[in-house]
Amino acid sequence: MKTMPLILICLSVFALAYRYYALWISRRILQCDVSHVTPAVELRDDKNYYPTDKKVMLGQHFAAIAAAGPLAGPVLAAQFGWLPGFLWIIVGCVFGGVAHDMVVLFASMRNKGGSLVKIYESLNISGGQKSLVSVLLLAILILTLAGLSLVCVGAMARAPVSLFVVGSTIPIAMIMGMIMKGDKKLPVATSIGGVLLIIAMIVGIKCFSNCLLLSLDRKSVTILIALYGFIAAILPTWLLLTPRGYLSSFLKIGAIGSLICAISFFNPTLQMPAFSKFITGGGPIIKGSVFPFLFITIACGAISGFHVSIAAGTTSKQCANETHIPLVAGGAMLFEGIVALLALLCACSLNPGDYFAINLPLDKWYEFVVVHPTLQPDNIKNLSDMIGLNLVGRPGGAVSLAAGITYIFAKSPLMTIIAPYVYNFAIMFEAVFILTAIDAGTRSGRYLIEEICSAAKIKIKPVLAAALFTLIWGYLCYSGDVSTIWPLFGVSNQLLASLALLICSIWLFKFINFHFLKILVFLIPSLLLSVTALTASFQQIIEHWAVKNFMLMNLLSIVTFVSFVLFFKLWKKIIFFVTKTTSI
Repeated sequence: MKTMPLILICLSVFALAYRYYALWISRRILQCDVSHVTPAVELRDDKNYYPTDKKVMLGQHFAAIAAAGPLAGPVLAAQFGWLPGFLWIIVGCVFGGVAHDMVVLFASMRNKGGSLVKIYESLNISGGQKSLVSVLLLAILILTLAGLSLVCVGAMARAPVSLFVVGSTIPIAMIMGMIMKGDKKLPVATSIGGVLLIIAMIVGIKCFSNCLLLSLDRKSVTILIALYGFIAAILPTWLLLTPRGYLSSFLKIGAIGSLICAISFFNPTLQMPAFSKFITGGGPIIKGSVFPFLFITIACGAISGFHVSIAAGTTSKQCANETHIPLVAGGAMLFEGIVALLALLCACSLNPGDYFAINLPLDKWYEFVVVHPTLQPDNIKNLSDMIGLNLVGRPGGAVSLAAGITYIFAKSPLMTIIAPYVYNFAIMFEAVFILTAIDAGTRSGRYLIEEICSAAKIKIKPVLAAALFTLIWGYLCYSGDVSTIWPLFGVSNQLLASLALLICSIWLFKFINFHFLKILVFLIPSLLLSVTALTASFQQIIEHWAVKNFMLMNLLSIVTFVSFVLFFKLWKKIIFFVTKTTSI
């Protein structure tokens, strides 16, 4: 199977989805009002609340939500073959992700930019239930940032070029923020930021490829990432967060555009089968079957609860007009779906033996080859020689994606010269994706801790809230690894998405006087997602019990139990409102 037809199908479906489905939700379902004063205008303080140009918001929101999920998730799910992931990205993104992100952003903007807990509080839920939502949301956000950070750590550890260029985006973003503030000189700031970013990339590749000072180990990179998240969470949004996300979108759009052009020109063949032998379970990367584990492995790129922390955290405080919601929330979600598809196609373009050789630790790979002798690596040595780095035994998804991108460009006659640049650019591209989500997510976590403390009548300074939140997710990232954190991240992420759809649906019932038929676009994906996530959660609890991994089993048990209780109570509310509506 060639890759180009799949890309054309995706782009066509997503264009139609934005033109008709997203705008239909905005106009007919949510009824976004151009005259409604948004929190960014009403509560403007030029620090947290700041009305921002819709194009800048699209770039910043896309940069924040498109973290490790749409890159690592599809790469790991390629174990099942290319067709399951392709179908889930298309269907999940349109009917799940677009509806989810738009309704969460809308509800948050109508609640003065408050978090999901604030939306839940407006429903006059009893204190105990509100506390459950607060604790669950905080726990899920911590696990999410730890999972995202681990992928970034794997991509940047002992990668001095990526570390230099990604670090350079911080002062560049601050320069852009100072130019853009007040005078709104967006074209000037864009031009300066773009030129400085290109200079930083060239200098990094030319001068820092073998810099031992920047060749940091995993622990050191983890500390730096956590420190960055803390600083970004306490600075004004206009100074670092917004311009940082907007600047990083250049790199992302450039990388995505280049990859689409390469796929269009070279039109590589997918070497991974449509359905692999591991679709029923027993795979070396994901042990479970395609249901339910495909749907928790590919979260960002289809539908993701992490987007709640962004849409109801930073974006709702900066979106200047309700009519911008389809572009900012719906458009960014569709762009993320494209990223997820490209990641899946890059991974599936590799020979299956090469794919498993990269994504398995060395000891497990040796055992795997003995059991599956037909999945021997084919081109891994040539790729490693061209890049100048041994690719075998580098799990996590980031390296296999970069290797897949390099493989697609390998048909170029200059590939032997540019291979190291393509690979390092791909790693840098992935790291920038993730860091943008980390800074926005850490700020959202700070807001959440402040809200929880305020409800408990405890005064806490923003700096202390940010430090506490960063310390928790930073410790998990420092002490864990992808194999232990990512499954927790996947389940908790989808449980949060399902809960957010339910909470926002009840809010629409209560305050916008919706007929229940209108919110089926939110209730149906919520029901399907909750069944899938809870099924995966129960299976993982049993698995952790079998191997006596009691810490992870207890964490997952708590998240699952609290989620189950909330699902039960929220569906009771839904049934109450539906009965009340139909009886009138």
